[in-house]
Amino acid sequence: MRRFATFFLAVTFAVLVTYAGSGTSQPDRTHLVQILRSNFPGAKLISVDETFVLHGNLSTGPQAESDVGELAAKRFIASYAKQLGLDGDAAQHLVVKEILPARLDPAGHTVVRLQQTLNGIPVEHGELIVHIDGSGVIRAVSGSYLNNVQAQTTPSLSAEAAIDIAQREIAWSALMQKSATSGIEGGQDEVLPEDFARGGSTYGGDLPSAKLEVIRRNGRDYLVWHTDIFVASPEPARWEYYIDAHTGAIIDRLNTLETGSGPSLYSGTVAINTYQSGSYYYMGDQVRNLYTYDAKNRKTLPGYLFSDANDYWDGSRQRAGVDAHFNAAETYDFYKTSFGRDGIDNKHYLTKSSVHYGRNYNNAFWNGSQMAYGDGDG
Repeated sequence: MRRFATFFLAVTFAVLVTYAGSGTSQPDRTHLVQILRSNFPGAKLISVDETFVLHGNLSTGPQAESDVGELAAKRFIASYAKQLGLDGDAAQHLVVKEILPARLDPAGHTVVRLQQTLNGIPVEHGELIVHIDGSGVIRAVSGSYLNNVQAQTTPSLSAEAAIDIAQREIAWSALMQKSATSGIEGGQDEVLPEDFARGGSTYGGDLPSAKLEVIRRNGRDYLVWHTDIFVASPEPARWEYYIDAHTGAIIDRLNTLETGSGPSLYSGTVAINTYQSGSYYYMGDQVRNLYTYDAKNRKTLPGYLFSDANDYWDGSRQRAGVDAHFNAAETYDFYKTSFGRDGIDNKHYLTKSSVHYGRNYNNAFWNGSQMAYGDGDG
């Protein structure tokens, strides 16, 4: 039987996380404590439902001067894979996704993020995070790993074909919703072709995109095209479809654009970064690479870059832009100061914000490449 092994080991912190897995039983890790205690005194285990926390000094330090990152992380996984309830060759299926240097971690740890793969294809929910202190001692290992993953990893379907399947299903669903609520058979004012050409993608860019992944649903593994499609009308939605890369069947889907509510806080009179070109000033922060636009109550993004003749942004439409621009800068500064990150991707990401999105649109959202803010209906 396939097992979905989830574990969380920690020393400086213990955060309990519950993951809704495949429904298969979890491995018994109580014997791991006995094994580790024989080598590393003081190891303790905490378990809550399917979540496990093992904490203590989990290694004796680096075996070589350079053994403080990927090598140390993989060596620990390889040494204790079976005791952790993982496949014995788990370490061989892990590739480095990111290494956060100690100077950027609040605890001063080197943080190694490992992605589970199958023949080079990322496995959904298969990610392990290893924390290593300045002495090379493993202090924390957390994450999830799917055991005995089996899938044919050469796709029969192209990414373009998968996107087309998802787009057609989205358009059909919108048409059926219109028919159910209005009593008509739909029309050209539903999801239009140009709606698919706007917005963003989890994987970057402004057009719908797809990326190969291996996923597990109801105990079965699939090679899928994970598509990410932003739709502007009839209501904004950001659909993620998991299309079987062999048959074209829709394995799973979800709309990740949620609607919430809460009291608003406004910034008052603040200083913002702008730039001058010719006789006009523009709401662009060239230091942080942030730009703010007026969508002019349409659903086409990003809209028009705010401009002003005297660099005093007190116009009725400009005020919302000032709020978005100022708070985008505040957010950038927080992550830069706290974590050393330069933008969303840590590569000076071009961040766009659009205000006055749609008419009476009572929400705000990230569409995969930028922020959009409605004016509300009040």
